[in-house]
Amino acid sequence: MGLFSWTKSKDKKRNKEDRDAALDDGNLNVPDLEKRIFIKQIKIKSNRDFMLLRHELLNGNIMIVNLNNLVNLANGPTKDRRPLQKQLNLIKKYCLQHGGSISKLNRGKIIVAPNDKFGF
Repeated sequence: MGLFSWTKSKDKKRNKEDRDAALDDGNLNVPDLEKRIFIKQIKIKSNRDFMLLRHELLNGNIMIVNLNNLVNLANGPTKDRRPLQKQLNLIKKYCLQHGGSISKLNRGKIIVAPNDKFGF
């Protein structure tokens, strides 16, 4: 028996009772109690990775985006910042259009979170 096992059984019973009561009242706008939001990590290397990021945001997941490969390319001997700037602009533009939030975590990572406008 785990430390929180008693809370899990009570919560499941309470959620089932809440759902049953809402259905008995004829209220069809029952909140989705089963919806889960995950925090996932993704490495961005190409446009294909951006498409995966976009898909995860549409599913309502919070994404930690690892841009270290592009940051290293921008700080390397070639000093090519275009791929990094392109990916950051894509992410910013997408979040501005759909109402997401972006924040820097450290040198090569950002966090992107959806909001209610993403339609999940």
